[in-house]
Amino acid sequence: MHSPLHSIADEVSAFIRSPAGPSSGETFNALATRLLAAQHASNPAYAAWCAASRRPVLQGGPAHLYPAVPTEAFKHAAFSCIPQGSHTTEFHSSGTTAHVPSRHLHHADSLALYKASALAAFDAHLMRGVVPGGHASASRPILLSLTPPLDAAPRSSLVHMIHWAIQRHGGPGSGFVGRRGPDGSWEIDAQAALATFASARATRQAVVLMGTAFNL
Repeated sequence: MHSPLHSIADEVSAFIRSPAGPSSGETFNALATRLLAAQHASNPAYAAWCAASRRPVLQGGPAHLYPAVPTEAFKHAAFSCIPQGSHTTEFHSSGTTAHVPSRHLHHADSLALYKASALAAFDAHLMRGVVPGGHASASRPILLSLTPPLDAAPRSSLVHMIHWAIQRHGGPGSGFVGRRGPDGSWEIDAQAALATFASARATRQAVVLMGTAFNL
């Protein structure tokens, strides 16, 4: 991220951590407007897209005037504010090889903000009532993922988010029961999953099951 984005990123991070959070519409809209303006200035692909859309973009103007980018476009251009060659993490839209995936680039700072955003939503909507991580791990649920682990799917944003959730909230027995098949597709180790379910039932431990729609 260029320096203007660093400043905005700090504000976005503070907004995510704020008790008011997304309920503060005025603050959100102000941040969104400034962020879009900074992206327009720092992201050549996005600036070109705005120009091609023939919609007037006024620096500091309302956020709704900035055109959205269709997901298909991420397959053909690097829509990123990160200087070329500076990214450390690359997400792809899918682990399959049957099509051209979209690409999403991150470095340490942007990935930290991505993590903060993902965990804030996970905590608020999926983990309400769960004992905080500072308490005994035995009181926490088993977080079980049907995807492969992070080292087997390093370009999956979903696997990154699940990995972070398990690190924060997972009790004993948490982990991944997915794996990559010979053709690179994702498979489930059914025996490992069933063994985890049996153990949880015996100990009356809650299980949070995570994965893709295709897993289920």
